[in-house]
Amino acid sequence: MNITIITLLLIIIVLLIYYIKKLETISVIERRHRQEINALKKDPYKDMNALRAEKNKEIQALEEKLKNLQNEYYKGIKLPIKQALTSSRNAFKREIGEIFCPFHEGFPYHSKDCTFIGNPIDYIIFNNLDGYRDGEKNIEDIEIIFFEVKTIHSAHLSKVQKAIKYAVENKKVKFKTYQYDEATVNKGKTILIEKYN
Repeated sequence: MNITIITLLLIIIVLLIYYIKKLETISVIERRHRQEINALKKDPYKDMNALRAEKNKEIQALEEKLKNLQNEYYKGIKLPIKQALTSSRNAFKREIGEIFCPFHEGFPYHSKDCTFIGNPIDYIIFNNLDGYRDGEKNIEDIEIIFFEVKTIHSAHLSKVQKAIKYAVENKKVKFKTYQYDEATVNKGKTILIEKYN
């Protein structure tokens, strides 16, 4: 995500430099034409009305180019930024909604049994575990549920979520324990130090 933001910022900077150069060029041309008009105003032998009309047309054309550049700037920079911010806000709102889902009224599981992971599955629910701790439930009542929260607008599982669902439904789920000692920890520290030094 940080790379995307940096890339977007670099694109914005390049486009800004491009449009600033274009605006400077138009400004120089417009200034030169105005100087020519002023010089011609001082010369009484020139046909001022014809010249003024011609230069006004050129100025109008330059103003039209400036307006087009401003529209390109809006479409090329401001609009994508606005769209990116809207998309980011919507994703943030969805994530907040997912995090607080166990506290919604009518949520089918006890919030203390829910562990938020976020990716690739939103929750692992240890159903009835809190009741088992309190002596209210038996060990046979405990079940582990991989739980994905979806809004009405995004009700489809991703490819990875479908793979996890398949593994669970086909009982490809295990419980394993990993034990380590001080030597293992020190060896890991040595590997990390060697890797980053």
